[in-house]
Amino acid sequence: RAFYPLTFLALRLAIDMQWLSSGEGAIRLPFALFGIATVPALWFVGRRLIGDGAALFAAALLAVMPWHVYWSQNARGYVFVVLSSVAVAAAAWRWHETGRRRDLALVAAAIALGTLFHLTALMQLLGLAAFFALRRHELGSRALLGCILGAAIVLAVLPIAMVYLPPLQGFLGAKSEGASWSHFPITAGYFFRPLLLLTAIAGFFLLRRRLGRERALLLACLAATPFLVLTVVGGTTAKSTARYAICALPALVWLGAFAAFELAGLLRGTFGQAPGRRLVANGAAAFVGLALLADFGVGTWHYFADHHGDRARWPEACRFVERRFGAGRLHVLTTGEPIVRYYLTRDYWQNGSLSDPARQIRIFAHWLYDGRLADGTKIHEPGAAAHLQWQVEQARANSAQLVVALTLPELAEYDADGSLWRALRAEFELALYLPCWVGPKDQSIYVFLPKG
Repeated sequence: RAFYPLTFLALRLAIDMQWLSSGEGAIRLPFALFGIATVPALWFVGRRLIGDGAALFAAALLAVMPWHVYWSQNARGYVFVVLSSVAVAAAAWRWHETGRRRDLALVAAAIALGTLFHLTALMQLLGLAAFFALRRHELGSRALLGCILGAAIVLAVLPIAMVYLPPLQGFLGAKSEGASWSHFPITAGYFFRPLLLLTAIAGFFLLRRRLGRERALLLACLAATPFLVLTVVGGTTAKSTARYAICALPALVWLGAFAAFELAGLLRGTFGQAPGRRLVANGAAAFVGLALLADFGVGTWHYFADHHGDRARWPEACRFVERRFGAGRLHVLTTGEPIVRYYLTRDYWQNGSLSDPARQIRIFAHWLYDGRLADGTKIHEPGAAAHLQWQVEQARANSAQLVVALTLPELAEYDADGSLWRALRAEFELALYLPCWVGPKDQSIYVFLPKG
């Protein structure tokens, strides 16, 4: 939170000033409003970049894209990154046309604002640097070689920067899983959708052919750079998910929409306007655009109908605990500490330094498994089973009911050898299972209670 503070500070201010209540709907409302505002902003800026019709279609795609819907309902800063990325593209193109310093200052301000909402917005700097370096030059063999060499140097330095630069150290420290070359492409296919990625590639070549290389180059640099950066980081340093490439979303949607719009015109011309061919021509022309809309529309339907909003079902888990134990004292050990604290201790969740004496919420911590606190004080024998027994004793001493609520991917970050999971299944009973998959990631919730 220290490296992308604006979301949390703005929410805290709004709640403290009583502009918003602390209810779930009220907290999500500002994000929904900015998500809605991003749709016309994408159309407005896109008119200058890809034309009126294609920009309108891009806005329609974004409006039904399940990933955009998700972040518009989520109290996280990613939806602001998307809106700021639209502003970055607008200001960068304006500066390209005018060369005025104030337009360049707007580019810097838009990137800075997006970065305050989430650090990943900073990747746009690399994309714009590539665009500004290449915009006046045709890619001959020497220029292409220079681009490849420059990209190789930047990508080689990135893993080192992850280790030594403080903001990136924070990201690396939160990722206990090892590097993976496959995780980013898999999640990119789920979040961005294969059809959009393919049409965006086609859109680059069609836009270059129709409206000039500069527009195509700008959108390609903004779209491709986050993918390259996160692929290298994920493969060499720490597993990276495609959600961190969200600043590429506006450029990808513009390129995909332009491809659908341009292919429609080309297909109409191919089939001609003879009466017998007009129906076939119109159907073929609409195919790509309808396929994109159908892909996003079906995904959004599943998002609401049976994917549980692509979120782990923590509200249901907390309601189960409250129904089961009422107003009794609780000692909850969980991988979802901030969320569980919100739902079970509404009067305390805003202040992390305070806790409800009747409902203790504890996070899994791998450093506790060795049986010692941070100051070296021994609290139990080493090992996951001993740690669980210690939690049982802590709950008993407080006359509280112990509840263990977890999701497996987050548990694996603390329980690399699986010993805690085995101890839970042996010594506890599974009281509730709430299945949920978010693409390739299992976000199912398991609620365990002590046997007997």
